[in-house]
Amino acid sequence: MAGMHANAYMYVYEKNNILTPYAHLIQGQYRFIDDLLIIWKGTPEEAYTMVEDLNRLQTPITLTANISPDKVQYLDVELSIGKNNIEHCLYTKATYRNT
Repeated sequence: MAGMHANAYMYVYEKNNILTPYAHLIQGQYRFIDDLLIIWKGTPEEAYTMVEDLNRLQTPITLTANISPDKVQYLDVELSIGKNNIEHCLYTKATYRNT
């Protein structure tokens, strides 16, 4: 049940606070419950500004950002830009303990 609430909350959050004001700077946006992957077509500075602006909102959501022009980690996958495609490999967080 908690997953459904988190999913519904994040849907409204992203619609009101991300997609509406920043749609012109977003190439693609993907979400799994509360994990977001945004393909940004603006500058890195604009991306950092968006994260800062969102973290100033009076909501329980605090965003962290991994902003890179060529490689990002999303869930358990590392995505990188190849010559003509997007490459992927398994990603394990440094804190992973297999417990």
